[in-house]
Amino acid sequence: MQAVIMAGGFGTRLHPLTEQTPKPLIEIFDRPVIDHCLAMLLRAGISRIGITTSNLSEMVDEHVKGWVNRGLVKEVHVTVEETPMGTAGGIKLMQDWIEDTFVVVSGDNLTSFDIAPLVRMHETRKADVSMALWEVEDTSEFGIVDCDAGGRIVRFQEKPAPGEEFSRLINAGLYIVQPNVLEQIPETDPCDFSRDLFPSMLRAGQKLYATSLQGTWYDIGRHSDLARSQIEIASGQSHLVEGIHLEGSLVKRESWQATTSRVASSASLECSIIHPGASVGEHAKVSSCIVMRGARVEEHTSIQGLIIPPGHTIGPIDTPSMAGALAGHLAR
Repeated sequence: MQAVIMAGGFGTRLHPLTEQTPKPLIEIFDRPVIDHCLAMLLRAGISRIGITTSNLSEMVDEHVKGWVNRGLVKEVHVTVEETPMGTAGGIKLMQDWIEDTFVVVSGDNLTSFDIAPLVRMHETRKADVSMALWEVEDTSEFGIVDCDAGGRIVRFQEKPAPGEEFSRLINAGLYIVQPNVLEQIPETDPCDFSRDLFPSMLRAGQKLYATSLQGTWYDIGRHSDLARSQIEIASGQSHLVEGIHLEGSLVKRESWQATTSRVASSASLECSIIHPGASVGEHAKVSSCIVMRGARVEEHTSIQGLIIPPGHTIGPIDTPSMAGALAGHLAR
């Protein structure tokens, strides 16, 4: 089985973090978000990976080709969208490379599932498309899905207004697809899976199935989401799929610290994430924060609910804006 990771998003809501770094390369704990997708696929035994890119494509291309050099995958095939073609339109560019049933996953979200049950459903039902579902509290920014007792999709609803949703199960952006479905995607016009292709297939009576999966899923489209995902995983409120290990150490008070970071013994961490190469000085107090790669929290500095971007420094007399800090976990 092959897989395609969609990695063409612009991540505009994450600015300034994504102004010079493509969203799939934003780090979550010890690795870029796209590497969490890779870990999930490798766990499922998939090592032929396609990547669709657009924004800052050269950076994504260099990073994913490193997977081959490190022996993580057998093959990486990269395509570049010169103009936005939509989620399905981007996959259409892969048509000559795709040979068999394939997995599609969004490289813009933190996705860590055990996909084996979805593969079994797809094969057993002889589906055209099988979709992963995830339950959320607020469905207003997502497409929701309704299935019959056997898991066959019977209707979609795109971004329902509060109180109008018929379900809290959303399309999690992970699909198993038969290669002949690619024939239904137009060559030249933009086409989106959830808005265009899947509703068209449903109307035509094609076999679309869906099921909820074990693991975790986060939309990391905002600074607050980026922070919340890591803090909730570190505190045990949610879990990466079994078998995926972070190269770091869990420390007291529901915080996580990378092994290559440095936290002074007199510093206080609470519900915070310290990325590789970051440091926290003596007597600093860090609560509900993300201190990203190479960032520094100087001694005697107290911060709460912030993201300190890569390479930035915040000191005891700095305001968050002076240090380039971003409102994170406590933002609303």
